[in-house]
Parts: sequence; structure tokens; C-alpha cells
Amino acid sequence: MMGPTALNGGDTAGEVTAGYLKAWNEPNRFRRPGSNWRSQLGSHGIVRAGPRSYCAAMSESPYRRGLAQPLFLSATLGALLLATAACGGAGESRSGAETAKATSVEVNQTGGFAGVNQFYTVDDTVQNQRRGALFEMVDSAEFRTLTDAYTGPSDCRDSYFYAVTVTYRDGSSKRVTTDECNEAPKLLTDIIALTKEIGQRRDG
Repeated sequence: MMGPTALNGGDTAGEVTAGYLKAWNEPNRFRRPGSNWRSQLGSHGIVRAGPRSYCAAMSESPYRRGLAQPLFLSATLGALLLATAACGGAGESRSGAETAKATSVEVNQTGGFAGVNQFYTVDDTVQNQRRGALFEMVDSAEFRTLTDAYTGPSDCRDSYFYAVTVTYRDGSSKRVTTDECNEAPKLLTDIIALTKEIGQRRDG
């Protein structure tokens, strides 16, 4: 039979086994509060850290805290940049959608059997409840996109010719012409009729 084998610089196998047994019988020596003692020992009595202990150790690690701070700052900065871009985009959309409002509408009616030349003007001096409705019509995208003229060759005689001029607050203007012998959009004919009804009249 072979004698005791020396391990770890002189310790025999029997001494190592005795040490393991002693560790097994003295759980309070390595036990941490709230931990399962036997789950901390391996098959040879070697103490192993469980998943919870490992996670706790990592959460307390200065390296992990140092790494988490830059990551958190990067995520926060990214969120702020996205929010700023979204706000900027919304602001640009709003400014693009906002257009100058009308300040005056003028209809110049000419022609007819007597060859008239009359002007009808609606501006801020006109005190009529329907003035707001007229300004809404000329402020609309539908009116702004009308073509400049709804006229053409015709055999109509003694017909009236209309020129609608709208002036906007930014100094721009839009002029649309039509006559009684050609078909014009209903919006344009409604603007002409309402301007003649409530506008201030003067002869040219």
C-alpha cells in the first residue's frame, strides 16, 4: 500500500480531507448573511459564489460603475438630440405652414354695354360680419393655387370682365382674371359676388 501522498507543499491527502470536513462542519466561518451555505460549497468543499452573490459583487464593482456612467450619459445625450431634432422639425413645419393673411380684396369690374369701370374694395375699414368669411376664402390654399386667368376667345359681347386682386400682410399679392363668357371656379365667382356685396365702391 502506498503511503500518504504529500499535497500543497507537504500536506497529505488525509490532512486535506480533514480540512474539508472541518470547513463543512463550521458553516459560520464562510457564511454570508442570507446565503445558502451548502450551495456555496462544491463537491470538494470549495466555496463558490452563486449567481446572486456574483451579481451583487458586480453591482458593487467600481469598474462596472465607471462603465455604466458613460453609457448612461451617452443614452441621455442621444435622447436629447432626438427630442431637439423633433422639435426643430415641428417648428419648421409650422413656420412653413403659416402664410401671410390677407389685408384687402379688390374687384375691378369693366366692360358691359355701357363700358363701366368700377372698383369694389374690402379691407379692415369695412365693418361687415361677412368680411371674415371673405378673407378666409382668399387665404385658402385653393385660392392661392388658382391660375392667373380664366378667360379665352369667345363671341360674347357686352360682357363683364373681372380682375380680383388680393393683397397680403407680407406685401405679396395675387391677381386672377375672368369674364362672364368663360367658366371659372366657384370659389372665384363667390369671392367676386361677396366683394361686390360688402365692398366699398368707387368709379375708375
